Amino acid sequence: MINKPTIISKVETDGSGIGQIRKDLSQDIWEAGITLQLNNLTTNRPFQSSKPVVDALSHSGHNTLIVPSQPYDTTTEPVGSTEWLKRTSNWKDATPDDTPPLYCADGPVENRNLTGTPMPNQPRGSGHGSDTVIWFTPQDYIKTDTLPGGRPDEVLLHEMVHALRMEMGLNLCLGMDDGFDTVEEFYAILIANIYRSECGYQTLRANHDGKKMLAAPFTDDGRFYKQWKDKVDTLIHQMRDLCNAIAAVPCAFNPIRRAKAVK
Repeated sequence: MINKPTIISKVETDGSGIGQIRKDLSQDIWEAGITLQLNNLTTNRPFQSSKPVVDALSHSGHNTLIVPSQPYDTTTEPVGSTEWLKRTSNWKDATPDDTPPLYCADGPVENRNLTGTPMPNQPRGSGHGSDTVIWFTPQDYIKTDTLPGGRPDEVLLHEMVHALRMEMGLNLCLGMDDGFDTVEEFYAILIANIYRSECGYQTLRANHDGKKMLAAPFTDDGRFYKQWKDKVDTLIHQMRDLCNAIAAVPCAFNPIRRAKAVK
C-alpha cells in the first residue's frame, strides 16, 4: 500500500485496494484511466480553464490522493494525512477560520436534510487547509460521456475544485437552492461548465441534481452571472489568482470572465 506519484506534483494514487471493492477493473487499468484524465486536464488541449485548478492543487502546500471508488460513488474528503493509516477526517483545517464545519450531504443519502447545518462534535475551523482524498474511478463515467458534466475529465475536475478549496481552508457547505445543494457544488459545477464550454460543448450542467441540462436564459453567461452574482463574486474574492487565470479563457460560457469585465 504505497502511494504512487502521478504526472502532477503532490497528486498521488493508491489503487492497491481496488480488488476489495470491485471486480471489473485491475489496478493497472484504473491507474491508466487516472493518467489519461490528468493528461486531458493539463496536456491535451484545450485545458486553459482546467490546468490552473490542477496547478493550484499542486502548489497548495498539501497532498492530494486519488483512490478507487465504488461504482458511481465519486467524492472528496479532507484528511489529516494521505498516508494509508492516517486518513482521518480533518474538517477543522478544511473549514474557514473560526467557522463551524457544515454538513455537505447531497443526493439520496442519510442526513441529506442536514445539509448546510453544523456537524456535531467538530471543532471550529482553523482555515489552515488539509490534505485530501478523492474517491474516483474514471471508467465509471464512460457511459455518461454524452451528458453535461458526465465526462470522466469533467467529473475529476469537479472533485479537484472541491479538493482545492479544502486544501486552501475554504470549504464551507452553505445550503443553496436552485438544485445546487451547497455553494461548494455551485463552485465546482461552474468551473467544470467553463471547461466544458472551452472544449466546445454547448450543453452545460444545470445544477447538482443529476446531469440535467442548463436551460435558457442561463446558458448566456451574462444572465448566469446576473442570477448568481453574489456567489460568483465570492468565488472570485476567495480564489483571485485562480479566477484571474480562468477569466482569460475565451470560451462561449465564462461567467467569471463576465464578472471581471463589469468590475
